[in-house]
Amino acid sequence: VIASAKDELRSTASFSWMGPYQIANYCLQNDTHLDEALTWIDQSISTGWGAQPNFSNLSTKAQILEKLDRPDEAKEAWAMALENATEFQRYQYGSNLIQQNKNEEAMEHFKASAEIYPDTWLSHAGLGAAHRVNGDLKKALKHYEMSLEKAPDQWKPGLETRINSVKESI
Repeated sequence: VIASAKDELRSTASFSWMGPYQIANYCLQNDTHLDEALTWIDQSISTGWGAQPNFSNLSTKAQILEKLDRPDEAKEAWAMALENATEFQRYQYGSNLIQQNKNEEAMEHFKASAEIYPDTWLSHAGLGAAHRVNGDLKKALKHYEMSLEKAPDQWKPGLETRINSVKESI
């Protein structure tokens, strides 16, 4: 796969940010060729036609740096990634922190996101999740209910499930 990808990058795939990003992400997901992956992700970020720093390639760089045990550089890459993140990408990042049991860090992240995106359904959903895992169920319920009021219809069943779960635990 890596040899094939290297061949692809010698063609038109190298002229867009996506080609180097895709092979770097493949290496990250398969925990292989991480030093080369770092070179490719840097290429995705800064060289070639359409190269651009964005949440996808910057967060991939951060994760590669974490796997290479370079935490200071990873932290810097995460900060840049979050500067380029959409509201939903920020929400996903915070949710991943919760999945990693980094609950206090998730709380700080969701608070910062709520300052950037005040009073949106996702900011309230994130704060609800952070308060829930940090043990403040009353605040979690309040934020989940505020989120439910503004959420798109397809998200309401999941929020209602969370609300019911929190109510049962109070």
